Amino acid sequence: MSTYTRAAYERQLYTLPDQYPTVAATSLRLYTNSSTTALVRGSVHFHSGLELHIFEYLDLGFVKE
Repeated sequence: MSTYTRAAYERQLYTLPDQYPTVAATSLRLYTNSSTTALVRGSVHFHSGLELHIFEYLDLGFVKE
């Protein structure tokens, strides 16, 4: 498992279409719950017409910025 800083995770999250040519667009957003937890919600839309809905709980307490 890779460890990310919050900034690095957000950068990867918000640039998915630039990194992966099969991704047409995303509506993913990261919402902070506390200083060490966050939620990711939204969808990834693929050029093939598929749509992936995501709800992810992040514990960032072990990662140092």
